Amino acid sequence: MSWEGYVSLACDEIRHYGEGSVQVARRMRAMLEDLSEIAPPERVAPLERQLKLLGTLVDRGFPDREDRRTADEPDQQGLGS
Repeated sequence: MSWEGYVSLACDEIRHYGEGSVQVARRMRAMLEDLSEIAPPERVAPLERQLKLLGTLVDRGFPDREDRRTADEPDQQGLGS
């Protein structure tokens, strides 16, 4: 399986089923941003794609601006650490 395949396998289903969950959005953002910082340059594009998809999901799933801001904040613990 390709790197992009592994990233998709790790993220797609959680992202879809976690829509509307602040904790899922915050934890996924933290994971993807952390991985993007340490991944070799040739492996960053699939992580950035997942971050973009996550951003779209947060925009759609949280119509309230304050909820969107909270959901967009990376947090390894999910909420309020």
